Amino acid sequence: MTKAFTQFSLLALICLLLQPAAALASESRSLLQGGMDTILVDFGGANTSPAPWNNITNTMDGNIPDLINSYGFQTGYGLMVYDAFNGINTNGTQSPGEDTNLPATATGDSFFGNDVVFNNVTEPTAGVEFYGLDPAMDYTVDIFASRVGATDNRETRYVVEGSTTDTSYINVSDNTDVLVSATVQPETDGTIRISLAPGPNNDNMNGFYYLGAVRFSYTSIAPVGEASLSLISPNGGEYWQVGTTPSIRWESTNVGQVTLEYSTDNGGEWMMIATAPGYAKSYLWTIPDEPTDSALVRITAAEALSDTSDAVFTIAEDTSECTIVVLGSSTAEGIGANPRDSSWVNRYSDFLGADSRFDVINL
Repeated sequence: MTKAFTQFSLLALICLLLQPAAALASESRSLLQGGMDTILVDFGGANTSPAPWNNITNTMDGNIPDLINSYGFQTGYGLMVYDAFNGINTNGTQSPGEDTNLPATATGDSFFGNDVVFNNVTEPTAGVEFYGLDPAMDYTVDIFASRVGATDNRETRYVVEGSTTDTSYINVSDNTDVLVSATVQPETDGTIRISLAPGPNNDNMNGFYYLGAVRFSYTSIAPVGEASLSLISPNGGEYWQVGTTPSIRWESTNVGQVTLEYSTDNGGEWMMIATAPGYAKSYLWTIPDEPTDSALVRITAAEALSDTSDAVFTIAEDTSECTIVVLGSSTAEGIGANPRDSSWVNRYSDFLGADSRFDVINL
């Protein structure tokens, strides 16, 4: 029984058990969410943040049409860059203040612009837009940015504009713990814009300004779309050695928590592996010392969803290893790939992931 599920009252549990599967999925997701939802957005590309963070890495026209909230549920809200930035700064803080509740992956890089030419580009203003919002709801926007090592004032002006307008400022130089916040209702077209420019105290010679992370909070809404769950790996034919830690991988939407199990006798008996958030979409599994040619993995969720390996795979006592070292160019590092982590080396490594005897090191 999952942690979230134990929070249901006995009466709610009885009612849920009497409902059909579709109603069960909708109700359980609603109960998981509580009173407030939050969308987390990381701007930058050097270090993306793991789910449930949403990552925008394109400074020109980045767009996420269906943001997920902090439970990993689809919101139907979108976010796009409507006014381009210059590029990505990688010198943000790696030590964000504890009270910010932000990870270093989100604070360590940011989008930047400038009102004096830099790298042959001038971007005196920039901005992002949330869209698809409810014009009758209040939304709270928390904004953070950081540029460590700067000795000048790099004050950034943030204008949050919906049906009303709120203006705030942060000197991002060596910032570790200052956020600004605004609560507004959207325009009648369901949009809220965050526009950026250098603040009046900015004395940087290029007029640099920054956007690192945004936390977007509002009263809970039902997840948009149906719940789904599909096991990706292991799905049959894998060769995983005892003691290694390959990834169990899955695809899911609107799933709160998943339960992972394995069988060594083609589904005759099932043993627990772990529970994990549905949005994680992977779990590092330490292969047990139970050699077999008839292993399966099963994934289930409270949303009455389940999927099992299409065919058996092998758990082997074999301890042989083969290390493949790539001495490559920029394409091996990921330049030109979209997304960057789909470089040929990463795709080759994923292919070999079905056999734990192989280890790919990309130099």
